[in-house]
Amino acid sequence: MQKDKKCLYSFHIQVRKMYVIQLGQMRNNWHGLLLLDGPGVLSEDITGQTKTSTFQCIIFALGTRNSTSSGMQIIYSSTQILQQNKMYVGAQKTPFEFLSHKEKTITVLDLQAQQNLQICVTITNLAFWGLSSFECRYGGIVAGKILGEYYAESQSICQTVEGEMERHFYSHNSSMILLVYWYENYSALNISIKLSVTKCNPVLLHANCYDMHCARNVSSKKCVSFLTKITKYSGVHFQYDFSLAGLVYSLADNSCVVVQIVRNQFVIHTGLKFRANRLQYNVFNIIRMAPKEISLHGK
Repeated sequence: MQKDKKCLYSFHIQVRKMYVIQLGQMRNNWHGLLLLDGPGVLSEDITGQTKTSTFQCIIFALGTRNSTSSGMQIIYSSTQILQQNKMYVGAQKTPFEFLSHKEKTITVLDLQAQQNLQICVTITNLAFWGLSSFECRYGGIVAGKILGEYYAESQSICQTVEGEMERHFYSHNSSMILLVYWYENYSALNISIKLSVTKCNPVLLHANCYDMHCARNVSSKKCVSFLTKITKYSGVHFQYDFSLAGLVYSLADNSCVVVQIVRNQFVIHTGLKFRANRLQYNVFNIIRMAPKEISLHGK
């Protein structure tokens, strides 16, 4: 009986960027295992080790033609990066500069501020050289937050948009984890940021999701669910007003939120209208490749 021919399989494993990969046993006898610590074939060979230094790795292994369908598995888990530089963020804006040729591959800042204040990270300059990808696989900056019992990460930033001056990360409480990463042989990265605090809570609003669930009037239940989800932990209440074709918002006295309106490459133009308690009336436009921020205040 003819034996199954050996085939070369490759796997790209990626977890959340604040985590590293812990490999388990290779089930059903994969052969010729090669483990590369990073995003591609130019990454460091760490075959024989079980833990990566960053959130992704490449695995090459020999198996039979029907290996994946016969139950051959790669077992892995993720553990959070423990080596963090603690930094207190006060009332004065604190500059911080990251130059990849002077830093290690991963730099993690554990940012802490006074209770009842949110942390704001402003990217004043970002220069990236090397391979690019939509998910910023080869280098970038990302923020991690604890929301209730859950951990969440922002979208990574590795490129600036023409005409765009600054980008911001906001925390939902008095702490934030900031990670800057790059890979030798793939990229170089220079980032300048400023750290500050604010009393405003953040709300992240994706233009395409708003357009789909609310502006197009697909379903009022979908719109309510969408608005409830994005405003959780923020203290603001959004309600879609069909006569206004926009959002009516309400806030407690002496409170504020920052609405980050995220651009969408598939939506050329979407109109957003905000009105406070049916009294104040504002109109904002989202133009492709031009993210917007707007502050909303209570009485």
